[in-house]
Amino acid sequence: MTLSYITYFDKATKDPSQKHEGVHLSNLANNFKTIVQNQTVKAELVEHKGLPLLTKAACEPQFDVATVHQPALDIIWAVSFYRKAAQVWRKDDILMQKLALLLKSDVKELERAADGILWRLLKEEEFRAKITNTEANGDIGASAADELEDDYDSMYVPIKENGKLQYYKLRHLLTPEQQANLDEYRFQESKTEKEKSVKGSLF
Repeated sequence: MTLSYITYFDKATKDPSQKHEGVHLSNLANNFKTIVQNQTVKAELVEHKGLPLLTKAACEPQFDVATVHQPALDIIWAVSFYRKAAQVWRKDDILMQKLALLLKSDVKELERAADGILWRLLKEEEFRAKITNTEANGDIGASAADELEDDYDSMYVPIKENGKLQYYKLRHLLTPEQQANLDEYRFQESKTEKEKSVKGSLF
């Protein structure tokens, strides 16, 4: 299936009509978003040299921003969780330059997509290296721990469902309900900490 998508993508990006066998590139991109979460699909994208096609779809000006660039960026973000893909894209100057430009975009969806991808490709590695270095040197001091938490929390937040911590998710991908739940959770946490502080000062 992945190889078929790559073939259609390749031919659609080269055809002036942006179609292959009647299927438009925008439809290919949106349909591919539904299967790209699969690890096997990500591995096959790397194996069959599909990553440059995604870069092309996300970056070249002849393609529509909303219907091709945006879904292509969404796919790149999802695939960037696969380490081998991230390693390839870190060396892709065309993609990296495009992402840098999109950080200044007036279109919030594009700016957020670029920010998320750059975090995956660059900042997360720095964050993990920082944790590794501090742990290797012994206990992490309070200020260092706070700094690491701030770095991590700037992009990722814990999601609680049914009262239990389930997973971490990029902040800008939270649904309104998840954001409201997170705000309430943090309010209650802050309230509890203040109450503990007040009780402690009484003894």
